[in-house]
Amino acid sequence: MGQLFGLVKLSLWREQLGMKGLGGQSFHMRFLGNPGTGKTVVARIVGEMMVKMGVVDMPDDVKKKLKEEAKIQSIREDREVGLPLIFKEAARVDMVAQYLGQTAPKVEKAVAGAIGGVLFIDEAYALVRDGKDSFGQEAVDTLIKEMEDKRKNVIVILAGYEAEMDSFFDSNPGFKSRVPFTFRFEVLNSQGLSVAADASPRLEDLIAFTSGCCNDIAAPDCHPSRDNGNGRTVRNVIEALQRAMARRVVQSQSTDMASLQTLTLKDLTLVAEEQAAARLEGPCGQTGLVTTLAEAADKKAGLAMWNKNYQLSKPNEQLYRMVRESQRLSKSLSSFQSTLLGNLQTQCSTGLDNLVKKLERKIQVTCDGMLPKMTSELENTGKLTVAQFEALVMPLQMTSKEALYLLEIFNNEDLPSPLDTLQTPAMACEDRLDDLRDQSILAPMEMAVPGLGEQLGETGKEMEK
Repeated sequence: MGQLFGLVKLSLWREQLGMKGLGGQSFHMRFLGNPGTGKTVVARIVGEMMVKMGVVDMPDDVKKKLKEEAKIQSIREDREVGLPLIFKEAARVDMVAQYLGQTAPKVEKAVAGAIGGVLFIDEAYALVRDGKDSFGQEAVDTLIKEMEDKRKNVIVILAGYEAEMDSFFDSNPGFKSRVPFTFRFEVLNSQGLSVAADASPRLEDLIAFTSGCCNDIAAPDCHPSRDNGNGRTVRNVIEALQRAMARRVVQSQSTDMASLQTLTLKDLTLVAEEQAAARLEGPCGQTGLVTTLAEAADKKAGLAMWNKNYQLSKPNEQLYRMVRESQRLSKSLSSFQSTLLGNLQTQCSTGLDNLVKKLERKIQVTCDGMLPKMTSELENTGKLTVAQFEALVMPLQMTSKEALYLLEIFNNEDLPSPLDTLQTPAMACEDRLDDLRDQSILAPMEMAVPGLGEQLGETGKEMEK
């Protein structure tokens, strides 16, 4: 950031001394980081500073319009109000059309709306979808041209996850020469979050639970996610605490200064209970993810059906998240001494223990029992009748699918406990499936020539005559 403002000051000083400024310099930026790390907030601050420093050349008609708006606002608020910052946010829906010839005008309109200020595009890589996305690519090409042609009049800030943004820039090299400034927004640990919230130790525990972050990211039980709320998590927790305090104050009708400005343990406990229930009451309940998966593991084709039912919501990721949140509930919220939290923890722990037992049994039956048995039977398929062959193939398909779903659940480098205890036996399914793939299936001749059995039977009867 110092390099950015240093360049701006250098240009201004040169102009003040009658020298030629750095008018051709592009000030477009790239903000890299997880959601909630402050990218949008900082974009507004930086944009406002850049505009005030004269980096953005604001057209007269735009300036006139802003002055009129400021004048009206000043009268309304009975105080002097400065020129508002032009800060426009845009996404794929604002810039990519559905029909030929409409995308470029949409991009040009989005840029035109930010003239004299900042155009902020979060998750910029979403402009181009996977595969052949000609409209998305047209949007990118048009945006690059607009950024070059209007670099004196607008600052474009492209934001998103670092890995995706790197790939996006590599696929569209035109950005690299037009976006000279890159800023990385670090993920906050729970200490950083609690300090930002001016929190008590229990509030730090609450934030650690709700955000999934931790003080020591090297700790074995720390599982930071790039989707953590970070600073946004603090805001959400504080707002929930304010609502809890409001309910308490209204119910008690206490209007003294201390009651109106002090968060109590009761407020913190209530919010902790609400947050934990929202995350775990469903998954740990009678019809939740843990129970239904345990029931599925008890059935022959249960895992296939379970995956089908949860197809649109990434069931394995939900399972890992629920296990980790259950662990955080036990670790972070035990200090609250809440009956509700204790019961929820017991419910989740009991459900997980049952799930582990069911999955362990599923692995034994599928990978150590059925697959080796079927592999052996396949060696003699040529000697089977059609009925015997069909009776073997259908269970073979079902069992193989169940083994593949087991591999899908346990093939993860960072499995949470206690699921990690089953990883080694589950991965043995892969060897059993390899043995199965090596088999050559010899189908009965009647399968290749329909009706052959009946024909041979009739021929035999004729010969007897």
